[in-house]
Amino acid sequence: MAISTLNRAQAFGAGCDLWIIPEKNNFSFFNKLDWYLNFQLTKSHLHESQSLSPQLKSITNENQLPQFHIELEKTAPLLVSAEIGLPTKRVVEIPSSDEAKPWTTRVYNVWANLDRPTLRVFLPTNINVDDFKTNWPGSKTEDLTIVPSI
Repeated sequence: MAISTLNRAQAFGAGCDLWIIPEKNNFSFFNKLDWYLNFQLTKSHLHESQSLSPQLKSITNENQLPQFHIELEKTAPLLVSAEIGLPTKRVVEIPSSDEAKPWTTRVYNVWANLDRPTLRVFLPTNINVDDFKTNWPGSKTEDLTIVPSI
């Protein structure tokens, strides 16, 4: 099989275990997502990591222990389970880039790190199908589908 393109009517059909989407601002399908997935994605963008309480900071300082504060990068991909509401197992949101090559490379790397499940990529508004295919780092014969933004 090869890289194939789906139209808007086929976009939410079954057939792939992993969907990769851009963030809301560059994704024309965002409001058409399952409401619960849309809620999870929106809520995750508003989440702020808690910092250590003053009491806990004091205890760690007194005992010369390292203070752990895990801050998630704003550009980190977000993986959400979607088996209940959509015909896919997982959805990964990857923040868009101004250029096709960095975004396409991130898509490839996330996909490869998840053991290359069947893949559907929803393109950001600023990347067209030809740019995506040109910049895809993998083999052009890999089985994946692309959904153009418009």
